[in-house]
Amino acid sequence: MQKGGRKPTAFELVTDIDFDVGKKLEQLNRYKREYDDTRVIIPEEYKEDYEQLFSINDITVHAWKGTRRWKCKKCENVTEVKESSMKPNRCSSKSCTNTDLYFIGLKDVQFK
Repeated sequence: MQKGGRKPTAFELVTDIDFDVGKKLEQLNRYKREYDDTRVIIPEEYKEDYEQLFSINDITVHAWKGTRRWKCKKCENVTEVKESSMKPNRCSSKSCTNTDLYFIGLKDVQFK
């Protein structure tokens, strides 16, 4: 722990598909009260849109890219979407036409 009880660095990793940038900024500003350095890691496709907003609030922005994995609620097939936050329209299995998928995680993530 640093002088005065402050900690050196706080990281916030954003994996949400459609995150609320206003709420995220509020949360990061709360971190700034306790940490000397506050950083956010957002999906690469959002960096151009939000980097300036975070930066003017003294929050360092990093990006990540990777493959999002979605599971079909009907056949349990896993559909992978590379480098995009978009939810697939339907299951990728040729024998299934279900459109009800849920997010199960990430794969092959790279931080920049």
